[in-house]
Amino acid sequence: VQLFKPAEEIAPVPEAVPRSAEALKEASAPAPAPAPKEDKPGPIVDGKGRCRNGGCQQTFAVADNTDTSCKFHSGAPVFHDAGKYWSCCSKKRCYDWDEFMAIPTCSVGPHKL
Repeated sequence: VQLFKPAEEIAPVPEAVPRSAEALKEASAPAPAPAPKEDKPGPIVDGKGRCRNGGCQQTFAVADNTDTSCKFHSGAPVFHDAGKYWSCCSKKRCYDWDEFMAIPTCSVGPHKL
């Protein structure tokens, strides 16, 4: 049983190239922040749209959208290990998807297309 490769089969290690202080600063500079995603409204079919607020997902008539039409979560969903919760309602943690979707909402506002 051969445990190691013979020396002639091992690829040579490239020599380290010294860098200038400026090159090191450029290499260690933080990457530019990614461009924010464009928040395009969803499609409207026959005067109805689907709400994109967290925890809502209802189909609603666009003409009937008021400042109190939608009940939703203002935070983002968090999935950590097997637990699921909303960042705005972190004390209500569940482990089942149906329970997660049934967590009572904490905000009221207009539906978001």
